[in-house]
Amino acid sequence: MSHEQKKIGINDQLPGNRKYSSFLIDPEVNLAYSCARSYFRIDMAKSVIEELTSFHLGSGFEIALKETPGKGNEIKRNGQSIGHYFCTPESAVAA
Repeated sequence: MSHEQKKIGINDQLPGNRKYSSFLIDPEVNLAYSCARSYFRIDMAKSVIEELTSFHLGSGFEIALKETPGKGNEIKRNGQSIGHYFCTPESAVAA
């Protein structure tokens, strides 16, 4: 195992206040970074960082990361919209 560090993103692309940032792992074992600006998927194998529009919760469920005003985040099951709810990937659970 190599302990070599490899830069895969540009640090100044992130917001100045990193106090409220965190890392998440979805059920498919994708690494995501959460910060004040948005959520980003980190693909270590391809050395790519991309902004997420939705977050997979498992069992076919996903939530949109952008809220619909007055409704909340769109929730989908197997690609079909099943409603809206105010939630985040950290608080949403699919069992």
